[in-house]
Amino acid sequence: MRRGMAVVMVWAIFSNAIGVSAQSAGRTPVASPFSRDAIHRAVAATTAAVTVTGRGVQGKADWQRVQNVRPGSDILLILNGGVSASRVLVESDDTGLTVMKLDGGLPLAVTETLGDLARSDPQQLLAISRGASWSSAAKKISLTAEGVFLADRKISEWSSLLIRIGKVDVIEVRTGKPGGLGRGVVGFLIGYVGGSLVGWLVADDPDNSSSPYVGGVIGGVAGAIWFTRDARGLIYRR
Repeated sequence: MRRGMAVVMVWAIFSNAIGVSAQSAGRTPVASPFSRDAIHRAVAATTAAVTVTGRGVQGKADWQRVQNVRPGSDILLILNGGVSASRVLVESDDTGLTVMKLDGGLPLAVTETLGDLARSDPQQLLAISRGASWSSAAKKISLTAEGVFLADRKISEWSSLLIRIGKVDVIEVRTGKPGGLGRGVVGFLIGYVGGSLVGWLVADDPDNSSSPYVGGVIGGVAGAIWFTRDARGLIYRR
């Protein structure tokens, strides 16, 4: 819903920019479906929807929603004290959850191996914590309850990577992955083209107007924000 508000605000800025551009050129701005009254109505409706949605979040204080998440899923946790962390869910039950930490400064090959195991076979990670072992001769990586070994050299404690977190310590849980820089570039290009087209369509004289340029810049920024948005959905909030 916050994304909807952002879109409305972008269009408000865009419409005002088009009007200023037209006035500076001595022309009467073209009537647009994105009129000031329409924008005000949309903002009011979006604000009301945000308020309703905010109230609806109260209904997500149900831990069963976390237990329904598939093991191996990427999650974002917010813990007591406001600490946030991206983790891979390994197991969850009535008292808490077990997650894999992948941002511990380990070599890339080890991080990728742990990530693949956590997402494809989380039960294997639990078995390792109970005394089993796993190894890859090709990558020279070994995992045991005593630690993570690379080329027979211990590089991390297993207990610092596979972490148990009590339910009482969890404030919020979200699922999914955030956008990245590459998505932002794509979003900017798409938004720029779309914004330029809209600016060209609403301008009195596209060949002698800054409307396509202004629309392109605003559309590009909006597209970049949209594509790099945090797409993770809230599933639990205490």
